[in-house]
Amino acid sequence: MKPIFNKQYEPYPEDYIKKHFSKSDEFGPYWFRDGRKRRLGKGFSLHDTWTDIQSMQTQSLSRKESEGYPTQKPLALLDRIIKASSNPGDVVLDPFCGCGTTLHSAFNNQRQFIGIDISVFSVHSVTRKRLKNKCGLEVPIYGIPTNLEGARLLAKQDWESFEAWAAESLNFGDIGILSNKIKRCDGGIDGKGKLYGKTSDGEDEVIVQVKGGTPSMDQVKAFAQTIKSNPRVAAGIFITLEDKDWTKGFEQKALSLGTFNMPNGTRRFRRLQHWPISDRFQGEDGVYPKMPIMVNPLNGKPLVNIGHTF
Repeated sequence: MKPIFNKQYEPYPEDYIKKHFSKSDEFGPYWFRDGRKRRLGKGFSLHDTWTDIQSMQTQSLSRKESEGYPTQKPLALLDRIIKASSNPGDVVLDPFCGCGTTLHSAFNNQRQFIGIDISVFSVHSVTRKRLKNKCGLEVPIYGIPTNLEGARLLAKQDWESFEAWAAESLNFGDIGILSNKIKRCDGGIDGKGKLYGKTSDGEDEVIVQVKGGTPSMDQVKAFAQTIKSNPRVAAGIFITLEDKDWTKGFEQKALSLGTFNMPNGTRRFRRLQHWPISDRFQGEDGVYPKMPIMVNPLNGKPLVNIGHTF
């Protein structure tokens, strides 16, 4: 396959055009050189140092484009790369699509696209939302369970991917969780998030544990101890692959951990809650544990209705 390289140009500044192309006819600006009319070209050829593109840290660009993603790149940067290395109608692949800048640029420049990312939060709650709101696209997502049977299949094929998906699926209930990237010696914590503010007791973390099969009460007790022993943890969510008719033992353990509330708040929330993954598929949006407002795991802003924007 022949490689593609489309030379890119920087438009001529207005003062350059006025100085060198002071004459004009029905075909546009021109100037005389060697006795011939020289037309206005595409611009100056770009060099390999692109200082004309603003970084995401620039305040004006950040306000305009920011999705709150830590490694987000400017849209103009991807526009230039995609225009230089592909043609309209080509397929652009980004195997680490993050917040979707490459996909957004590909659409803007009449390319098809495929995006891949390991993070359920990135794909569902950032990229898909961005493509819908800014491009008017409803993009299908593959490889993520859409029903309980799909969840069981993922757990059977790749348990670590299932853990990450299950933990981050809480984001659809506005419970901001990022899965734990450490899969060994993780202290029984498979995901973590933060409250928007601190509890009346000064806690601000929510932790998650994911279990398959039929969990034992010993596992529940160990998770409860993790919650109790960490002074920053306000609550824990115990996620199970299969539904379970919990005995009084679990209810007693949940009640023994008590509740918490936010300053100036009257509503109290359980410190230990159970969430069967089947609840993700209940109704149109799913059913989720009850929590106070949490933060977006990417930018620390209040996480409100992320699951209802699609």
